Amino acid sequence: LTTKFSDGNVHFTAPIVLSNMSLTGTATFTITSTVYVGNTYAGSGTVSPTSATLSFSEDTTGLHTTYTFASMSNI
Repeated sequence: LTTKFSDGNVHFTAPIVLSNMSLTGTATFTITSTVYVGNTYAGSGTVSPTSATLSFSEDTTGLHTTYTFASMSNI
């Protein structure tokens, strides 16, 4: 998983582990707890042939942010 700022610069990259993968069904994935530039990222989601969901958290010293994307397109 790679997230970018609107100017195209990479915000962070985190590993995704796919499980229960099926070309016709829905697969779940997890973002294992990863430290990048002093921040800790973790999360999970689903992916199917037509859509995806993602929820992940970003932890920094004294700040916890949760990002949720309920309807994403697969490109």
